[in-house]
This record gives sequence, structure tokens and C-alpha cells, in this order.
Amino acid sequence: MLSLSSHLIPRIVVIFALSFSAMTAESAIPLSEIVAQPLSPFDQRLGYGPSKHNFALRWTTQQTPPKARVIYVHGGCWLSEFDHTHADSFVSYLGENGFDAWTLEYRRTGATGGGWPTSLLDVQQGIKAIMGDDTVTPTVIIGHSAGGHLALLAARSEWYAQTPVATVALAPITDMVAYAMGKNSCQQGTVPFMGAAPHEQPDAYRNASPSSWDFSDRLVWILQGIDDIIVPKEHANVLGAESLLLPSVGHFDWLMIDSAAQRKLMDVLKTALTTLEVQQK
Repeated sequence: MLSLSSHLIPRIVVIFALSFSAMTAESAIPLSEIVAQPLSPFDQRLGYGPSKHNFALRWTTQQTPPKARVIYVHGGCWLSEFDHTHADSFVSYLGENGFDAWTLEYRRTGATGGGWPTSLLDVQQGIKAIMGDDTVTPTVIIGHSAGGHLALLAARSEWYAQTPVATVALAPITDMVAYAMGKNSCQQGTVPFMGAAPHEQPDAYRNASPSSWDFSDRLVWILQGIDDIIVPKEHANVLGAESLLLPSVGHFDWLMIDSAAQRKLMDVLKTALTTLEVQQK
């Protein structure tokens, strides 16, 4: 059964990667540079629900067997205006580098018909559809920003504990009440996503906040850039998750191929897979 943590003191391993001096010149990479990256065409489209926005795209690898399955949940402030396409180059890169790589689309606030809890239910259903009956292949769910928020909540699903799955959240939104109090445009998308203000639906905000949960019985990493102005670094404080705070890293750096932030992400991905392999023995 899912249960809210009775205490909010996080068990965190914080790593300040001070040796990443090269990050200084690469910090705060704009979204326009991420979108401009080359990508290969996807190999498969999988529908998983009633909406035209319930689908996943797959980039297969030539490596047999693949290193692992990776399912990517995109961000975009939960808004319908931002779909999967801005991160497709990153997922394509994973497919070209030995992974069975998927990007998961879901309904979001506005025209696509999402919001709380529809968007989370979509992500949960989409992940289950991609995994199917395969409870053997190691799987890493990577979520960025609002997608990191949904990926963390999906990690609380019952099936997670029964399969070899790890979660890597990139700059995730973890405290919905605190985020709703913010003034930037993404923070202002919190109340429309939730459908009410925090004081109007306190239980919903608590359930929708990964910071309210204990992830000690899950394999969860949080990667956060200290220079992120969209999601403050305080959102890395989640009980039971291993958090890495990297200096001179902005919000989108993780998706920039061969950036120092993206290389650190690949290191964490390797660590997650090694941990899953050990657990399976």
C-alpha cells in the first residue's frame, strides 16, 4: 500500500561536483539549442490509451541485447503547449548508444485534456504498456522537470517494487505547494495543473508532492543544477532519494548531447543499471 511519510527529514547524499569546471561555459543552455540538435527517426509508435495524446515513440538500438530499456517522460510545466518533441534528440541519442529508448507522451493541462491526476494516470498506464509482461529487462525511467515530478510519483506504483526499475529525475518539481507559490511562468502553471489552489485542495497537493513520500524502498536518483532558475535546487530534497547537486548547471543542460551535465547523467544511468544487475542476482 502507498503511505505518506510521517516525517519530512530527507535522507540525501549530496555530491557537489566541484571538479566540473568545464560546466561553467556550458551552464544555462537554452532550450533552442536542445531543439536544434539532430535526431534519427523513431522506429515504432505505441498507443496506450483513449486519447490521441496517449502514445509512446521508440528508438531501437542495433546492439543485441540492448543495455537496458529507458523510458523518458518529458517536461514542459505540465502544459499542452509543450510536447515530447523538444527532447526527442536526447531519446534518439540513447537509442543510438545501446538503449531500447522510448519517449512517453501524455495528456497535459489545457487542450490535451490533462491535469491532476489524469497526467499521472497516463504516465503510469504508458509505462506499463511499454513494459508489457516483461518483468526481466532492466528499465530506467528518466523524467525531466514536470516529467520528473510525474516519474517520481509513478515510482510509487505497486508494480515498481516487483520489477527491475530505477528512476532518474532531472530537475524535478517535488513540493507542489512551494512551487505554486513561485512567480515564474512554469510555477504559475501549478494551480491550473492541480485544478485548485493549495489551500483549497491540501490533500491533493500533498499526494501530488514527491517530497511527501519516502523513497527509501525504491531506486531513485535526483539530478539538480544549482543554477537552475526554473526549478529551485531545494526541490532535490526528497526522502530516500540520492540527490546530486551540480554547480553551473541550468534547467535544460541535461538534454544537451555531450555536455558535462549529460555526461554525469550517463554516469548515473550506468550506476543505476549496475545496481539493478546486482539486485537481480
